[in-house]
Amino acid sequence: RGTMSSVDFLHRLHLLLPQLYATGLRLPWTTVLWDPALDDEDEDYDPGYVESPADPDRASLDARGSLCRDLEQKVGELNFYREVLDPFQPREEHEEVLGSLSDDLTDTFGELNCGLRRWDRGESGQALFEWRFGLEVHWGEHVTGAIRALHVRASSWDTWFPPS
Repeated sequence: RGTMSSVDFLHRLHLLLPQLYATGLRLPWTTVLWDPALDDEDEDYDPGYVESPADPDRASLDARGSLCRDLEQKVGELNFYREVLDPFQPREEHEEVLGSLSDDLTDTFGELNCGLRRWDRGESGQALFEWRFGLEVHWGEHVTGAIRALHVRASSWDTWFPPS
């Protein structure tokens, strides 16, 4: 948001997202924060002991939508990119999906912010678990997809955003 140009915003993202990902990798493993051996051996892994925040209210959903639209305008034509979720699948099974920088940033912000609210309430173990588990199963995918998309376009930003 704000008055930062699209090029400056994308350059800043290109620098900050790898740092965010590296910081997430330094968080304790979820097994340090929760011992699956203490759970019922017959049940599948369920981090349900970490109480999920209440369903978002209409105002929260509207704010998320507004943030996503603002980010989409900021990144413009570079918003959408193609990616393969599992590069180790056999070639014929590759599932190509459409990624979105604005969605990547909105989802990542939402998950990290949720953990930050837990941290601020003194729920440090739950916050760390949420951040690390989210890195492993959700926001990590968003960040790495965005990093790859930005990396590919970094050398051609002058083509996408000609100097004024």
